[in-house]
Amino acid sequence: MTQNNSLQVVNPTTGESIEEVKTTTREELDSVVEKARRAFEEWRGFAGLDRAGIFHDISRNLLEHQDELAETMTLEGGKPYIENSDEVEWVAACFDYYGEIARDSIGYLPAPIEPQQLALVIKEPIGTVACIVPWNDPLLLAARHASYFPHLRHSAPHTLLAQGSWNCAEGGLQWQLMHGDFREHLLRAPQPDLIFFDPFSPKVDAILWTPELFAALGAHCAGRSAELYTYSNATAVRSALLSAGFWVSSGVGTGP
Repeated sequence: MTQNNSLQVVNPTTGESIEEVKTTTREELDSVVEKARRAFEEWRGFAGLDRAGIFHDISRNLLEHQDELAETMTLEGGKPYIENSDEVEWVAACFDYYGEIARDSIGYLPAPIEPQQLALVIKEPIGTVACIVPWNDPLLLAARHASYFPHLRHSAPHTLLAQGSWNCAEGGLQWQLMHGDFREHLLRAPQPDLIFFDPFSPKVDAILWTPELFAALGAHCAGRSAELYTYSNATAVRSALLSAGFWVSSGVGTGP
């Protein structure tokens, strides 16, 4: 919440204020953007090796403050501490990765279409960028407070959270919110056509990523051509699915 030109950062678990942050005026924001533009003119002239060194320094600094950052993120966001600790590692890995790209990736020569042609692609910094980034569960936030998000036209998430179930007006689709142990609900649920398998990571909810759990899923879907989608393409997850009798296709993982 904001008051007296300041933003109160609230612990979602206790409702207590854990920090007070000064809000930014339009003039201050314009000043920051102008400074960023001036810095860009210097940054674009940095050699790849210098950029790589700076990125690796940022990565090391993040890891040195990993516990402190994870604790702060847990207090202000509510995610489990281990998830936030992992996130700091992922961010550090990103800086290391792009640091190495900055070292030697400045462009390339694509194959020409005609013998007399020379095609050259040069990668350069594009300038100052402003990003508005939501926290980890923006859709859940919008669903719980749909009246604050008039642009969110679909009524299903809000209805599901408010009433526990949702039926498509055109028929043929029903959502039901079920609280409790997924493994117990699995045995009582009707056979599905499609499963979106999205628990926390194997590191946090290891019991939901075992060959035994996937075998139970496979047995429950026996005789039906059901599809299972998950965000992880980790070797351990694919091996567990294969051992449970699933056919595993290739894809692009978006998680660990």
